[in-house]
Amino acid sequence: NVNGSAAAESRLQQAKYTIASLRSMIEQLQDSLDEATSNAVEVENENAKLRQQVSDMTREREETMKMVGKVKKIAEFLKEDVRQSDAECVELRLEVEALKRERDEYKERTGGGSGNCVATNDTTTAGTAAADHIADLKSVA
Repeated sequence: NVNGSAAAESRLQQAKYTIASLRSMIEQLQDSLDEATSNAVEVENENAKLRQQVSDMTREREETMKMVGKVKKIAEFLKEDVRQSDAECVELRLEVEALKRERDEYKERTGGGSGNCVATNDTTTAGTAAADHIADLKSVA
């Protein structure tokens, strides 16, 4: 019976050692689980931040595209306005040239004419208007 008692004591010690080892393994597993859970929460938080950044960037891109569309419309309008203004300048130049010719013809007919010639005054007025218009166009461009 002494042998049986020693064998039982040995098995009891072995069981205690096994239980202690299992408890240690369980604690290590619990620590690993806690760390993995913490890491998973951090990853989810980072993913949420990234999703928010993507959403913000998408909204900003859409706003930028709307602004680009508005700027393009304004640019087209300004281009058309410049075309029209350019055509008006050409007309004014032609008008100025015609008035200059009339003035020159008048001077030839009158032998030099006076400084109060209507054609001269009209030429000056048209020339000033053309110069003002060209200055306006340059300030827009």
